[in-house]
Amino acid sequence: MPVSQDDLKRLATLIKDGRAAAGWRQEDLADATGIGLRTLKRYENAQSDKPDREHLIAIFQVLNLDRRELAAILGILSRDELALPPEPARIISARTQELLDLIENPDLPDHEREAYTEMLRARLRGRRQRASNPETRRDAQGTG
Repeated sequence: MPVSQDDLKRLATLIKDGRAAAGWRQEDLADATGIGLRTLKRYENAQSDKPDREHLIAIFQVLNLDRRELAAILGILSRDELALPPEPARIISARTQELLDLIENPDLPDHEREAYTEMLRARLRGRRQRASNPETRRDAQGTG
């Protein structure tokens, strides 16, 4: 059953966050579930439009993730039917929103759209790198 890109991203986030909370590398999760590392990487990068149900069940079980989320992602039941809380709101900075608005402008020439898209990608990459760097987190928290 094909899964929407938004649901694939949600699935990827759940897997990555669950794995990080467990303190596991991708290799550890692959070993614990018996799923190939390449397949697991595709799941974590939202690059598999037809994820294997048995793989996902194994991942959710090993990481102790709420399997109701899986049912909602796969479209078996809705979040309401599963009594799950609504998706958390995503907070977007004003600068990021400005870039998104520029990229979505239909009058923007392609070369400018590509430049703004690359700026947005670089901005998001930088945010991820800062979030994953323990030194940066300590400094941001005022503990380092």
